[in-house]
Amino acid sequence: MKGWVYVITNPSISGTKVGFSTKDPELRARELSSTGVPYPYVVEYDVLVEHPKKYEQAIHRRLKDEGQGEAKEWFKCTPEEAVVAIKTVIGDDKIIIESYRRVERAKAEELQRQQLQEKELREKQEEELRRASKAEQERAEHLQYLRRKEEAEEAELRKIKAQEKQEISRTGNGTPFQEELEKTRKEEKIRREEEEKKIARQYLERKEASLQGGNEKRKDGTQSTNNVPGTIEVLFAIFSLPFWAYGVYVSTSVGAILTFLFICLVCVFVIYIALTNASKNSNEKK
Repeated sequence: MKGWVYVITNPSISGTKVGFSTKDPELRARELSSTGVPYPYVVEYDVLVEHPKKYEQAIHRRLKDEGQGEAKEWFKCTPEEAVVAIKTVIGDDKIIIESYRRVERAKAEELQRQQLQEKELREKQEEELRRASKAEQERAEHLQYLRRKEEAEEAELRKIKAQEKQEISRTGNGTPFQEELEKTRKEEKIRREEEEKKIARQYLERKEASLQGGNEKRKDGTQSTNNVPGTIEVLFAIFSLPFWAYGVYVSTSVGAILTFLFICLVCVFVIYIALTNASKNSNEKK
């Protein structure tokens, strides 16, 4: 069933009337004017729609929710605010015929835009509040999860410690891990001691080798020194020959000649001994 949803005002009555009628809203205004009011009713706005009563009830609920309700079909709002409520509830696609009679269309449309912006802003704020509330709830749940996890870990640790104590009291030994740690420490200690002994042994070997080398050097020095007297004797005999030859040349007596021959024999003997010692020393070195 088609009908009109209208907006009517009266100068003698505060507020705005929002109703519906299957007749022309102007006829409805004349009917109301015959009820003995000092001023006639004026139609401000009307729309032709399907199921006008359903929309009228929805518009009344909206205005009451906004705090505009006063008495029956009269509301404490301006005609423009009533027009915005009608268009918002019905929707432009459901309106068959729309008539702006005394209401300024531009003013009503501007008010509608403002209300839409306020609605969008309100919805955005509500969405942000929901997100913040959800984030806070998730944070609280995460903290609760962490607390439960920590409590479970502490309980598990207490259980492990209690089992270790029972094992120690039963066997008198530590846990396998402690035994393995102790074994590792002992092996490390033995290894360090062996390394220290090896280093000390190498030091003693180097020191002994150094002492043996010094003795050989001293022995070689002695042998070379032992060769010195033989060499000196040879040199002495060789350098003494010219002097004796000079003596023989000066004195040609028989005694001098015999003395010269004796000295020559001695020199030959000394040279022989020196050469023999030198040969023995060279053979010992080889």
